[in-house]
Amino acid sequence: MEFLEEINSNLDALENDQDCQGLIITSGLPKVYSAGLDLVKEIYKPDKKRLASFWTCFQGMWLRLYNNNNGSRLATMAAINGHALAGGCVVGFGV
Repeated sequence: MEFLEEINSNLDALENDQDCQGLIITSGLPKVYSAGLDLVKEIYKPDKKRLASFWTCFQGMWLRLYNNNNGSRLATMAAINGHALAGGCVVGFGV
């Protein structure tokens, strides 16, 4: 969830930066774009309040990236430079 919160926080900052017109999402790792979501941590014996927050953060992120009517004004693209598993597919292939 902390990763999703950080993404959403960065999207907020970029959205408010009038000099920014778009963003490229990529990885600093040479062979992994995204290992996906840590579902074991978030779903196995979950705290129900944290689980609700987790899914709200995740849904908010992808809606902002994919739905310009209700999401971001920024042009977005992904530079997929390695494996993209599970949630990584959502971040990379839908942009």
